[in-house]
Amino acid sequence: MTLNEIFQLKAESDAEKYLLHIGVIHEFNKCIHCNSSLLGRIRRGKIKCYSCKKEWDPSKNSFIENYRVSLLKFILTVKCYSLNISALTCAQEVQLNHQTVAKIYENLRRLIAGEVTINPILNEDIVFTLSLCNEENGFCLSLPNHNINSSATIIGYLRLTRIRHKDKEFGYKVNLDFDRSLLTSSHEGKLWKLATNLKRNLENLSHIDLEKLYLSVNELLFRFGKTSTQIFSDTLVLVRNSKGG
Repeated sequence: MTLNEIFQLKAESDAEKYLLHIGVIHEFNKCIHCNSSLLGRIRRGKIKCYSCKKEWDPSKNSFIENYRVSLLKFILTVKCYSLNISALTCAQEVQLNHQTVAKIYENLRRLIAGEVTINPILNEDIVFTLSLCNEENGFCLSLPNHNINSSATIIGYLRLTRIRHKDKEFGYKVNLDFDRSLLTSSHEGKLWKLATNLKRNLENLSHIDLEKLYLSVNELLFRFGKTSTQIFSDTLVLVRNSKGG
């Protein structure tokens, strides 16, 4: 969805129709409490059962339910995320609480990275297994001792070496080792571009725990080679497919 298309969503009902169409939220034909079909709409777009008198939001049982935001503002927040706009700027533009936007951003990054349990502090070098997922999805990373997608081809390793700067703070040096025989010339060019992006984003980090580092690297991979419209669309697919969706 482009910015122009988002601007055409004039009301909450328009946002609801769009999110229903792509499957991010669900259509309710029966009461989630008593299974009655006597449903109606009341104030602020809520759904009401006229049998048991219970009410709920259209975002019930979806990813959006976790946040007290309107459907339209959620769409705008995801668009800000796809444009790589900071959570603070997004909160100001969309008129939401900064902590709410930051939480949405964080959980979107967790959807991108998938479920993973990581030791909280990075004290030594860490080696990611670098795989070529397929022509469409590009590259993906796996931590040591984590499952690798059976359809992925392992092409090499991304090593983050912990180094101490002159000011005694730590940073990370990025080294990339891969097997050229497993790559096309196009893939190799993209891989070096990716390595450059990783170096620019990671080598100046300090005092960051491994979980945040893993989320950051996966987010870079997710964004790599995509337009903001593609990132927006792919992010909403992850939201749709999430446990809350």
